[in-house]
Amino acid sequence: MRIKVILLFVTIIITVGFLVGCTETNNKKPGEESRFVGTWKSEDNPKIIPVTLVLNSDGTSLVSDMNGTWELKDGQLIVILGNNDLVSVFDYFFTEDDTVLHLRLSGKEEFNIYFRQLD
Repeated sequence: MRIKVILLFVTIIITVGFLVGCTETNNKKPGEESRFVGTWKSEDNPKIIPVTLVLNSDGTSLVSDMNGTWELKDGQLIVILGNNDLVSVFDYFFTEDDTVLHLRLSGKEEFNIYFRQLD
């Protein structure tokens, strides 16, 4: 009888743990992060300074010689530079078989275009 109670208790704990894990929402599409990994360079445009954006698979980033991190959250790209001093949230979409990345600061109208660089 005591073994049945212990087994029932363990089963309840495992079931609750499983159900709690299933309730976590994930707004990321499978493989979405891999689309970003690499080196991106902004289009040559006299209105803006060309920017090189490096997004590593471990979540680290390098933007114009500033170290930081990046993540996807709620369908947006979030880049954090410095010691959490500069947080940029971008809307995005890809074209040309994921070789062209269009980024727009959240709340702005104009997209900037970045081209994937070959390693």
